[in-house]
Amino acid sequence: MSINKVNIICLLSAINIFILSIENLGDYRFLVFPITFFMLILKKKEYKNYKLKLNIYILLILLLFSHLILNHIGFFTYKINIGYLLVDSLVSNVFKLTLVFLVLFFIESKKTLIIAIKWALIIHFYLYLIQLIVVYIFGYYIDYLNIFTGVISRYQSGYSLPILGAIYRPTGLYLEPSTFSSFIIVLATLKVYLEKEIERFDYIAVVVCISTFSIAAIIYASIYFITLYLKSNHKSYKKIFINIIFVILSPLVLYFISINYQERMIATEGTASEIRSNLNDAVLVSQSGNELMFGNGLLGLPDILAKAISNRSFWKDKIAAVNDNGTWLFIIMKFGVVGLLLLILFFYKISADIFQFLMLSNILLTKISFLQIEFIFFIFVLIVYSRDFYIKMSKI
Repeated sequence: MSINKVNIICLLSAINIFILSIENLGDYRFLVFPITFFMLILKKKEYKNYKLKLNIYILLILLLFSHLILNHIGFFTYKINIGYLLVDSLVSNVFKLTLVFLVLFFIESKKTLIIAIKWALIIHFYLYLIQLIVVYIFGYYIDYLNIFTGVISRYQSGYSLPILGAIYRPTGLYLEPSTFSSFIIVLATLKVYLEKEIERFDYIAVVVCISTFSIAAIIYASIYFITLYLKSNHKSYKKIFINIIFVILSPLVLYFISINYQERMIATEGTASEIRSNLNDAVLVSQSGNELMFGNGLLGLPDILAKAISNRSFWKDKIAAVNDNGTWLFIIMKFGVVGLLLLILFFYKISADIFQFLMLSNILLTKISFLQIEFIFFIFVLIVYSRDFYIKMSKI
């Protein structure tokens, strides 16, 4: 394949990955199909390394179908109480898996995938930077979400900080800054995992997430930064100056988080903290021991949350949205503590060192739902490029 054709494939793959990451914009995700069709024409019959991806695609569909069958018959603690039936879930999730498979089908090498992810991040950073500069200089917020969907982003903080003045919380193409930061951290983590080398570009995600002034975003961006720092310097402890700066800045960052948290609580009159606490209680306290350990299945939720969905009364009942406290809690709702531990074990098995493991586990703190396309893309890529799994699946 010519160099120009490779570059075009890489660019189109980056656009596809970007589209997968803006699933919240609804029907725009269907743009993957014409782009993929164009790539199909471009590559003709030049397909390589597709067998492994096809095997994983089929395996994941079989696992999904098996789980939904167990859920449908009410196996053990599984239930159907959110108005979402087997066929609905099967069609929706197979569609998402198919989109991910099509995007990855034309990416033949890890290097191409890394470049494509980097370019997708650059698109996000560029759009966010415009948003950030315009709102702080002119006081006008370019609400991309409102432009595409009519939904108004939650970019206003309701408080000010010394020196900075009125605080805005840019959201990129998403409803909330923490959601935007979640998607950025997932893509940035995936790039670092695949590349296994740290470059200056990887730190941009930290700056972007912190500049949203979302407490949640600052926390998982800080963890991401710490793992980057330790991984890039764990063999260079003689860099005393850098280490001293890190030690000095750490408490300052914690102080900043504390001040930001206090101001946020005052602005929301403590509501944000209360509704998240109630969500934790609904999952960790109100469920039976078996439900907590094994979950409610893809078609179910804890009874308190299922009732809130049915009555559309989350705000009235003072309960946060099901994924507001992080992916880890949502996984417990669906698959229980056992399911969460199995995912953490998977992260551990595919990690080359403790730093990779911590970085992957940090994703569980973000607000990305494991049912969203980008999370499916994240897991799919991890499976494809984890060496041991690759060897086993290639022999099938």
